[in-house]
Amino acid sequence: MHLKIEYQLIIASVRCVLQLTVLAFVLKPLFEHENVVLLLALSTLMSIFGAMEVTFSKVKFAFQYSFLVVFAVLFVVNMSLSMFGTGIIMQVSPFYRVQHFIPTVNLALISNFHRSECCWEMPAQLSPSQ
Repeated sequence: MHLKIEYQLIIASVRCVLQLTVLAFVLKPLFEHENVVLLLALSTLMSIFGAMEVTFSKVKFAFQYSFLVVFAVLFVVNMSLSMFGTGIIMQVSPFYRVQHFIPTVNLALISNFHRSECCWEMPAQLSPSQ
């Protein structure tokens, strides 16, 4: 079988290794020190990247302050869900323990990221100009 995807697989493999290496350098100090400020900074950065992906790459319909709205919604919802999930559901004390909070923020962000992408696509499909 000659699918001619070798080049894409090599690029994807190298990119994966590089991303995981950078992620290890970012997460190591966070796990060692359990610093709340670093945890909040990483959660904010994850929300910024999620908002950028939704606003600039995934949707065809946008408005003037769409990035700020998407960022605010993703950040507030994800932080609320993560605090509730780790503090009440998983009964972690304090709720911002890094080994529990980071995966919870990540899962909430991915879930809400896909929901917000789908919701933004619907108005473009229902537009009367089409």
